[in-house]
Amino acid sequence: MANGSNGSNGWAPEPDEDVGALAAVWGREATATAVPQSRRPADPARRSGPPRRRLLLVAGATVVVVVAIAVAVVVVGGGDGDRATGPSEAPSSDRVASTTVPPWEPGWTTEVTCPRLEVTAELRTSACPLATDDERAYVLEAPDAPAADDPVVTVVALGVADGQPVWAVAFLDGAREVLRYPSTVLVVGPDQTSAVDPIVGEVRWTAPGVPVAPLGRDHLLLGRDTDDGAGGVATTMTVVAAGTGVATFSRAGPAPTLAVHPCAAAGLVLVSDGERLTAHDVGDGAERWSVAAQHHDGSDPIVCTADLAVEVQQDGRLLARDARTGAVVATASAAVPTDEGFASIVEMVDETVVVATDDQLAGFAADASLAPLWTLDLPAGGREAVVGPAGGGGVAVAVPSDRAASFGPDGAVGEQMSLEGRADAVIEGDRLVAWGAEDALVAPASDLGRARRLPLADVRRAAVGSTHVVVSTRDEVRLYPFDP
Repeated sequence: MANGSNGSNGWAPEPDEDVGALAAVWGREATATAVPQSRRPADPARRSGPPRRRLLLVAGATVVVVVAIAVAVVVVGGGDGDRATGPSEAPSSDRVASTTVPPWEPGWTTEVTCPRLEVTAELRTSACPLATDDERAYVLEAPDAPAADDPVVTVVALGVADGQPVWAVAFLDGAREVLRYPSTVLVVGPDQTSAVDPIVGEVRWTAPGVPVAPLGRDHLLLGRDTDDGAGGVATTMTVVAAGTGVATFSRAGPAPTLAVHPCAAAGLVLVSDGERLTAHDVGDGAERWSVAAQHHDGSDPIVCTADLAVEVQQDGRLLARDARTGAVVATASAAVPTDEGFASIVEMVDETVVVATDDQLAGFAADASLAPLWTLDLPAGGREAVVGPAGGGGVAVAVPSDRAASFGPDGAVGEQMSLEGRADAVIEGDRLVAWGAEDALVAPASDLGRARRLPLADVRRAAVGSTHVVVSTRDEVRLYPFDP
């Protein structure tokens, strides 16, 4: 997904603007705190609101490409509470209501300078990677003018309560991403991943590869591609313990024939080699079952609940296996939407399998019925969609630069919200955040009509905690608290 463009980086309160169906104001103004003497004071000519704090650490900068902004929230009719007898189709528009709300003030603002990552000679992108949990926000900093032979990047943990640095760890070989997994902070470098203790900032271990997915709280899956020496690519997939980095399972083979699918809900990884599907326990790597299974290639997606592993067959129909034995327990009666015979399962969200193609998203019940629940036509393309839980077993979908939508667990169509001009989005913890060049929208994923607009230019990234959202620009990190 694309990220945002250069623009003004200071807080710029704007006149009240129409944001559409924003009747409930669930952000709050936080009390400003004094700037410590060790911090550079804010420039009063740049902004108003709570104080900014400067991290006196290594720093750099990033340029990101974005799209222009427009705000509209579209509310569409939902179901009457009865289970749908067939898939519900979400209309593209209905009525547009509008209201005005005052700007949402941040709880704190801290200055940072983000690493500069060049994609091409003409384009520099990504920017200001960050992550958060209930106690810390984690950001990357690099030198203002880094030397070519000095790629050092520092990971800084800021306290959620006040934005003050809690710890900082320098990575001499550089870092490109910071992620918060259930029991560790992961720092992703050019060709390796390091796990950092989120409380004290101690590096626990470093291993080759990049994170693929968490496997519960105690394990995670790393992937690494290398040259096989014959003009091809070899893939190595490894399960490691989150606390120690010790490998419990590893498999190598040619790409894309080999794929290892995370099946965290069942405590498994599923190895597909194009001819067989084999389940291994994440704790000790032991084989649990193995069955014949034909796939287009090893990367055909497979997703899991605690009881089922769901895949797409070559004829385009969903097939569900018992996650404990590999036995087939259900096959969908109708084919899922495919692009030239291929479908991409985006995610297993609660009890819904979400399938994406180039022009449509579809939801299916993750049970023995595999019943179709809903569809969402996306002329602009569905493969960039972000999906997540919407509360009560529902599903929220965000398609950058298009729209967000929600669906009930029975397929009932909920609300929709325009994301025109917003080039990126995340859904975490029943909160949806979408951002672009001039602002960000924050809404409960289960109640898109309560979106709140942040008139903040040059937003690069966003991360969501249970009590707050953290956003980064080219030179700032800001925390916005939710209502208690």
